[in-house]
Amino acid sequence: MYFPGPVIDQLLAREAVLRQFLEAGRERGSRDLARWIVRKAPNLFVITIMSQPEAYDKHIRITQWFRKNGTRDSTLNIEVSNGGDDAQTRHRWGPKPWLDSDSLHKADPRLRNISSADALTEHQWKVLVPVLSTKRIRYNFRVQTILPFTVFANPNEANGAFDDVYKAKIHAGYFVGYAPISSPLFPSQKHMIEQNFAKEAETLRIMNSHFCKNILRFVTAFSKGEDAETRRYFIIFEWAGGGSLEDLFEHHHHPEPVLSKTLVKEVIEQIAGLSHALEATHNKAKIRHGDLKPLKILWGEIHWDLEDWRLGPGQNHVNSIEWRGQEGLGTGTKYGTSLYEPPEVELGDVKVLGRQYDIWSMGCIMSEILIRLFYGYEGVKQFRSDVNNGQTRRERTMPCYEVVRDDNESQTTTAYKAKLRPVVEDWMDYIVKAPMCQPNMALGALNSTHQTGYSRVELPPQRAETRLGDDG
Repeated sequence: MYFPGPVIDQLLAREAVLRQFLEAGRERGSRDLARWIVRKAPNLFVITIMSQPEAYDKHIRITQWFRKNGTRDSTLNIEVSNGGDDAQTRHRWGPKPWLDSDSLHKADPRLRNISSADALTEHQWKVLVPVLSTKRIRYNFRVQTILPFTVFANPNEANGAFDDVYKAKIHAGYFVGYAPISSPLFPSQKHMIEQNFAKEAETLRIMNSHFCKNILRFVTAFSKGEDAETRRYFIIFEWAGGGSLEDLFEHHHHPEPVLSKTLVKEVIEQIAGLSHALEATHNKAKIRHGDLKPLKILWGEIHWDLEDWRLGPGQNHVNSIEWRGQEGLGTGTKYGTSLYEPPEVELGDVKVLGRQYDIWSMGCIMSEILIRLFYGYEGVKQFRSDVNNGQTRRERTMPCYEVVRDDNESQTTTAYKAKLRPVVEDWMDYIVKAPMCQPNMALGALNSTHQTGYSRVELPPQRAETRLGDDG
């Protein structure tokens, strides 16, 4: 529970405060004190009332002491000492160095017990609610901080190995951004370290500066906790309420949809939008994703969105990224999901991953989109089972390529090359035979683009590269 600022302003009109004092039988000096409370210490007065709900006379005594001591809203956080010598139990109280039980006793003999001061410190967090702004890329909050969420739910099925996903709404009075918050947000709790948190927030800020409608817009980021072991890190995005592309595959539309002109046009437009999103991140922001898969593509009422341009697990630093000879920033994600990994993960230096990583992953996703269109979700499941040698687990372990020995006679040493796995080639041939996939039709042209542009095993010699840290 917390008290929004506008609510406090309404409750603490000067007449209401004065009436509180008169009910306590204290008329002398009440008008002047009420004026001071409304102007200088409305939050402090609310804290005082919450700490001693029925003790009207005590409210006046404590408030008078606050005023005399120079304590007001601008001096919060209020924390107290228990009178001991341990530095962990002694905290600032306004402009005075320390406040212990003796000082409280002088303010009011009935405040001998430190629990009265404890109540004050506990209730302060109900009025010290931070305002979140898109102009600030990250915040560090105390563990006691109450955040201005009116909804904060955890859909467990959306959680992943490296983050936990929540659905939240921010109180309109506690948000400053590009538009009033009327729809939910998408906080994602990250399992990372402080250094990675700062770098990811900066990466997302850069992403926002190259706005693309098919990339989820970053709102802000915050951490909460007192030390490295207990601190939690959250990244907040705008909400895409439809779920993931995986959900769309599984739960929406007819199991084998009717390929109407409208549906085909929509799918092509969405794939084009995702391609534009990759172009914006690769060529403008100088960033790659590194873990594209259907679970990372979210969809709303209008379009599909790429989500989670993030640091991967265990990354302590990120070096420069080479984009056509230019330096940039990167997310540092090392490996993606196995099915969507490109051949260079096994063939090349694992520290060198370029934009081809994302392009290959998008090609794998496009394969599944086409299979879903032609053969329904059962077709997608069969494709995944075939790629994974008959295993039907949702999280696959086999990629779409295989590494074989290169028997080129000109080779003087043993070399290896990658090729599409035969089962994947069989599926691509199977797709071509679909009635709606003829070369003179829209889906046929899309499939041709997919095979020639997204699913090439051979890499161009002048490829852009992403260099990861030595520990990544």
